[in-house]
Amino acid sequence: MTKEKTQIDKFREAARALGSVRDDEYDDALAKVAKAEKLSEEQIKELVRRKRGKAER
Repeated sequence: MTKEKTQIDKFREAARALGSVRDDEYDDALAKVAKAEKLSEEQIKELVRRKRGKAER
């Protein structure tokens, strides 16, 4: 009986194979995202407006 890998384990394995990220780098990046301030619906709309404005230029 083989133990199935979790999604995070599969991601880490793929990232290591590509040489793109080490475990500690991934964990640090994940912590930043997890602790990031949540945007309100109005903030998200404003961000989209700004992105669209830059894309049209």
